[in-house]
Amino acid sequence: MTEAGRSFGPIRAARGQGEPAAIEVAALFDTLRRGLPIILVTTLAALLMGALHVFVLASPEYRATTVLLMNARPETIVDLDSAVATLAREDATTDVNSQVEVLRSRNLLTQVADTLTLADDPEFNAALAPPGPLQRLRGWLGGAPSDTPPAGRQRDAVVTRLLYALSIEIVPRTSVIEITVTTGDPDKSARIADAIAARYVEDTLQAKFEATDRASGWLSERVAALQHELEQAQVRVQAFGGGTDLINPDVLAARARQLKDLRARVRAAEQQAETRRLRVANLVAAEGRVAQARVADASALRALVPDVNDPEVAARFDSTFAQLLAEARTAQARVDRQLTALRGSLASLQAEIDSQNADLITLQQLEREADATRVLYETFLTRLKETTVKRGVQQPDSRILSHAVVPDAPSAPRAPLVLVMAGLVGLFAGGVLTLLREGMRNTFRTARDLERATGHRVLGQVPHVPARGRRETMEYLARNPSSPAAEAVRNLRTSLLLTVRDAAPRVICVTSCVPEEGKTTLSLALAQNLRGMNKSVLVIEGDLRRRVFRHYATETQGAGLVPVLSGEVKLEHAVTRDPLMDVDMLFAGESAVNAADLFTSQGFADLVEAARARYDVVLIDTPPVLVVPDARIAGSLADAVLFVVAWDRTPRRQIEDALHAFESVKGSPATGLVLNMVKPPRGPGYGYGYGDTYGTA
Repeated sequence: MTEAGRSFGPIRAARGQGEPAAIEVAALFDTLRRGLPIILVTTLAALLMGALHVFVLASPEYRATTVLLMNARPETIVDLDSAVATLAREDATTDVNSQVEVLRSRNLLTQVADTLTLADDPEFNAALAPPGPLQRLRGWLGGAPSDTPPAGRQRDAVVTRLLYALSIEIVPRTSVIEITVTTGDPDKSARIADAIAARYVEDTLQAKFEATDRASGWLSERVAALQHELEQAQVRVQAFGGGTDLINPDVLAARARQLKDLRARVRAAEQQAETRRLRVANLVAAEGRVAQARVADASALRALVPDVNDPEVAARFDSTFAQLLAEARTAQARVDRQLTALRGSLASLQAEIDSQNADLITLQQLEREADATRVLYETFLTRLKETTVKRGVQQPDSRILSHAVVPDAPSAPRAPLVLVMAGLVGLFAGGVLTLLREGMRNTFRTARDLERATGHRVLGQVPHVPARGRRETMEYLARNPSSPAAEAVRNLRTSLLLTVRDAAPRVICVTSCVPEEGKTTLSLALAQNLRGMNKSVLVIEGDLRRRVFRHYATETQGAGLVPVLSGEVKLEHAVTRDPLMDVDMLFAGESAVNAADLFTSQGFADLVEAARARYDVVLIDTPPVLVVPDARIAGSLADAVLFVVAWDRTPRRQIEDALHAFESVKGSPATGLVLNMVKPPRGPGYGYGYGDTYGTA
């Protein structure tokens, strides 16, 4: 176990040495080149599937396009400021993107589907379509048939299918919309595209009419209401005017001036009354005839003052003063009466003016309300007339630039595009499969990989020989000494003879991991090539179980290996000379003894030494290492061991296990490896061994 572990280390270490950091481009192309059959098969399969889809499975589809022009700023014939919010929105700038959604709306498409009776078309109504493969399979299996959906659901499904068939695009930097419909019938596609466009234009115009009608109705209601309010306002004005003694504002202004004059007269009368009261008070308050004469300011009294001491004069003075006081009091009373009358007139006139002012204000308010109602009535009446006029000249916000043209050829499937895409997919899939196969490959294709994985030299690479049988292979090599296979064997021979510097190996053991790796053919081909150097060669059939030498030789086999080992027959009498290869062959023969016991016997060792003394080169064709231990025993007696590995066939793990098993017995690594039965994509060349590749293997 320890020896096996020690010998396993160099192999793993050798595998890790020189690993490329990345996949080389040349190696990648070489891998793809080797996988060319897979790529061609996948490409051909993809092309066949694409052709099957285009010409058999796929139904032709036809596309028809109707072009609409959206008026970004619709013409306004009647200049309306804003009758109502609806009309204001109606005259707003059209949003093209919003109109696209309107074209996709289910309400619009439902109208189109109803108009064209698409519910009766199996292409749009799945309930009318013939049963598909799954439905037929379900019927065959005895499943219950699916129930027919209700009419409402069928209608929704028709609109949904129409949505799938509809494509709406905006031409960049324009207000142009392209309505495209794809169906299985060219006339149907054109008919549906034109129907959608026509329905949209009609609906937009109808929407304008409906908005105008709604505005007209609302305006009519408002005009009638305002007319009634105006009539009531006028009635209130007339009723108030007839129920009051209201004069006109001019007379009321004259009264105001009269009131102002009257107030001036009252103030003058008040001053005069005050003067009269002061005179009376002064006369009453005067003491003495001198003071009375001064206050009375009467010449008659002043004339009597000098003689006032005369009783007669004094009596006359007192009588005159009393008369003046009585006159003053009379004048005061008269002035007071005038002042009272003026104040009464002033109060009466002020009350009359105040009453008329209040009535005038009320009348003016009623008149203003009536005027405001009249203005609103006239405004709404004008808007109503304008709206009524506008309805007759209403224009849609879009128009059809071009109607759909019935297509002459189907738009899908496009055979060239489908086939090109299928070919590309096939190439890609083939490449991916090739790379995956290469990544999952557990075998060897190049000598470099084999040397890197095992740590052993590759002495040669022998291509596959284009012959059917074993004997035919030897005949091919004999007839074609310059063929790539013969050159490869010759290269192997040279590499093998140069592996030992002191002397060329004379006893060579040829083995492999498992059967069918071509080691027997290679042994005989190498013997045949060595015979070409005028060397005497003996080939010993070491595989006592299979005994395949008889398929290579034409001559009757001799006594065989077993009698020689038992000493019954001498070596020179047991060998058979093959005329084609011109080498001696020692057949295995039949034996009841275990082969491993024969190889471990002294007789086999004596046989090898006798053959070494008699022949220049002795080749021992042994069984595979992983099958039986014969090769490990025979290899211990050989000068060199050739380990044959089948190209792109022998797994890595088996090679490692075989080398470990062989080295654990022999104690030394195999002399070299041979990559056999190589099948290079290009014409093979040849090299000079020691791991150098020939051709493209």
